[in-house]
Amino acid sequence: MKKILIINLARMGDLLQSTPLLEEIKKESPDSRITMLANSKFAAICERLPFIDEIIKFDVEEIAKSISESNKNLIEIYKDLKNKIESLNRKGFSKIINLTHSKMSAFLMSLLDCNDKNGITVDPNGFRVIKNDWMIYFFNAAINRRFNPFNLVDMYLLTTGKKNSIKSLLLELHNEDIAEAENFYAAKNVKKDDLLIGLQPGASKSHKQWPVKNFAQVASKIKKIIDAKIVVFGTSAESHLAEEIRKIAGEDIIDATGVTTMKNLPAFISRCRMLITNDTGTMHIASAVNVPVIEISIGPVNYTETGPYGEGHYVIQTNVKCSPCSFNVKCKNEICKETVLPEEVIYTIKAMLGYEEMKNEKPKTLFLNSNLFYSRFDSEGFLEFVSPFPLPLNKTLFWKEIYRIFWEYVYFGKEHDETLESNIDVRFGKYYFENDFIVEKESKKIIERIDEIIELAEEGKEIIKKIIRALTESPDAVSTDISLLAKRVTEIDAEIYRLSLATEELLPICDVYRMKRESIDDPEATKVSWKCLALMEELQNNCRFFKKVIYKTFSSEVVQRKNSKKGKISFQVIR
Repeated sequence: MKKILIINLARMGDLLQSTPLLEEIKKESPDSRITMLANSKFAAICERLPFIDEIIKFDVEEIAKSISESNKNLIEIYKDLKNKIESLNRKGFSKIINLTHSKMSAFLMSLLDCNDKNGITVDPNGFRVIKNDWMIYFFNAAINRRFNPFNLVDMYLLTTGKKNSIKSLLLELHNEDIAEAENFYAAKNVKKDDLLIGLQPGASKSHKQWPVKNFAQVASKIKKIIDAKIVVFGTSAESHLAEEIRKIAGEDIIDATGVTTMKNLPAFISRCRMLITNDTGTMHIASAVNVPVIEISIGPVNYTETGPYGEGHYVIQTNVKCSPCSFNVKCKNEICKETVLPEEVIYTIKAMLGYEEMKNEKPKTLFLNSNLFYSRFDSEGFLEFVSPFPLPLNKTLFWKEIYRIFWEYVYFGKEHDETLESNIDVRFGKYYFENDFIVEKESKKIIERIDEIIELAEEGKEIIKKIIRALTESPDAVSTDISLLAKRVTEIDAEIYRLSLATEELLPICDVYRMKRESIDDPEATKVSWKCLALMEELQNNCRFFKKVIYKTFSSEVVQRKNSKKGKISFQVIR
């Protein structure tokens, strides 16, 4: 029997988003036993997730707090951690998948005994090592979020080399949970045929939270327009949000804050016709129980990577230029929260319920500072978000589409010339070009930077070949010449990184190279050199293909036709 450990120490939503991965593991190895190492705070939801055979709780916050407090005995903390690690090692895992970005998870991973590790760990010298190419992309996406075109669920799945065959999240509804939900709603006079709409006004961070007054306006208007009943979800700490909504929208708003648990929340959500929510774990529960979602995507939220997974959900995304911002940013002017209007949410609700036709043309007074998207799966089986209206192509969307094409070909080995042009036509056929969308100068600069990187990599390859020859001829020698050559390779790596920092559109490619380079884990200098040589070659090939995608995009019939209508962009400069 294959014993597999999944390390997922993040939040409830991340655990739900890993369920298609769990299913694929079970499909591949039906007799495997899956153990989930989860954050104690969110481990309860694991009891409602399929395919998990054992749940082990890990108190992330308590351990971090204990380490930071000077009055704690570090020896006792070490002993406690040591006991946990020894207990895990006794289980004899044959495969470990670490889905968490944190230093703590990397440290745990390094202490676990297993020959097949996937994800972040640290080597004996304390340096970061990332096992598995798609895991490297996964971590790359976390730092280059603006250009990441893939949903987190698909990225989780791709660590196994699989795509999502079921195209949904997975969650089990238990009879006792359904009974609790039915009893609660019955006590609130919700009848079987009543149209019930859920609101989730809270969020894990305030900068992800749409103003509660906006939720209240939506509730107040929608219950009159379509005779709906409204229920507000949240923790007991968020009960003040429900109270504020009730003050504005009326006492008939149902307050379920503090009533639900992680185990029974899915049953409460499943009764709803739809859920209007911030980026929350509740949103992913709704997706898992097939309740349509309208997500308000503001602040650091990137709907592409964490939006509701499945067909037919909607996202209203702010279109301020600084969005999505970093999770670590403390914004003093959260204008993005005001760009999504209650009227836009109401319009989307009415359209989803069939009360209003969503035409191909955007309403004149709506979505002026935001964009509306709906979810679907593309021809490759990946989730994507598409506007129901003609959408102007901006810089971020342009490069995100370029990268979606690029990564699909690089990682899936498609036949480039046969399908590349048609793929470009499909991806860019969704947009129109506005007069102020000018990429001529920056595209020329990017091509120049690509050529510089290719040239630097060529120099690096020649130097590494010299190192390999020197090591092969005299394997025990530690010569000054080799040290100088190695120093120059390090300088070349630094120069490549500097060029990518100066041209952010190239960061995803160069960061993948850098992470792979840092993740070489081999004590033999000759083997390390051969791996470095292969990575330099891969970087060159990736840069050449990225340039090819840009060229093909600019020469695409669809792009040329749309561009000619505006007459603003000349692509001749980079041919």
